[in-house]
Amino acid sequence: MQRPAPTPQHDRLAAFEGVWEGGEILHSGPARAVASRATARYEFRRSCGGFFLLLDYEQRQDGEVTYGGHGVYGFDAAKGTYTGQWFDTMGGFYETPSRGVFEGNTLTLVLANERFKARYCYEFVGADEMTFQIHVHAKSGVWEPYMSGRYRRAS
Repeated sequence: MQRPAPTPQHDRLAAFEGVWEGGEILHSGPARAVASRATARYEFRRSCGGFFLLLDYEQRQDGEVTYGGHGVYGFDAAKGTYTGQWFDTMGGFYETPSRGVFEGNTLTLVLANERFKARYCYEFVGADEMTFQIHVHAKSGVWEPYMSGRYRRAS
């Protein structure tokens, strides 16, 4: 039996590989009364023969780590969607993955479960710069900013 190979969609995730660092804005809203700033470091690497992209994330405020997470991204060829799973220092995990598309320079994933709905957008602004935004779907029916950041490839 021949071993399967990653598809071009899997290979597209290779654009994230490396270490990224930058600043973030944590927007005010239901989760926090006052907006604040943070710095962050992302380390992306491909795994499992190129089928998955692993992410280790660390956020700092005032020089101290305030939040961390681990992501696993892939492509579900059967459903034709990119997938994302997230685990974090708040004990967060979701039973179903976020799902989405990679159009142009932007990977957009949406997580919808019984508790809330969130949209995650990574956009490449060049080979060595990207933005990341999280929006949450509010009770008002509109997407509200939760977090936004801009990062440069450090290695």
